[in-house]
Amino acid sequence: MSDDQGDEFFVESRVCEKQFADHARALGIIAGNWAVLESEIEMLFGFVFNLDYVRSKIIFHAISTLNVRTNLISSIIYENYQDTPIEQGWNKIKKDIEAASKGRNDTMHSVWAVDPKTGELQRRQRKTKAKHMYIRQNYSADDLMKIAEMIGKTAGAINNLSTQVHNLMKE
Repeated sequence: MSDDQGDEFFVESRVCEKQFADHARALGIIAGNWAVLESEIEMLFGFVFNLDYVRSKIIFHAISTLNVRTNLISSIIYENYQDTPIEQGWNKIKKDIEAASKGRNDTMHSVWAVDPKTGELQRRQRKTKAKHMYIRQNYSADDLMKIAEMIGKTAGAINNLSTQVHNLMKE
């Protein structure tokens, strides 16, 4: 660790303190909305591969990364739904999933501490791919709620696409 970061980088989390209750609530909503988003991706996975519920769950959960899951969904959509509204919808949703994933990872995999200069809540994260790279970023509760809402809207868009695919399967 570089000298200018010192022990100040690794401090006790303050997100549970009363003055940051809105931040804690927003972080909880991010986590909850992410669970819904993952569930919607799982449902879409089963529909596009035309799998029954049990087989879909087994295969989906054997794939450990979001990136591989979405790449598989992309492959089958491009194979079976090329040049259709399903493909167009998926292309937009894929970018939204990437943004939602980044927002979720940035907030859920950080230490939350008080910025000593401003008194605001700050996320702190050490990136292991770059030696001595530390991220410090102040977040308001509103900033966190925007991430939660983005994740929730993306989950809804996946649900809409799943419904379209499911309806096509019934025809």
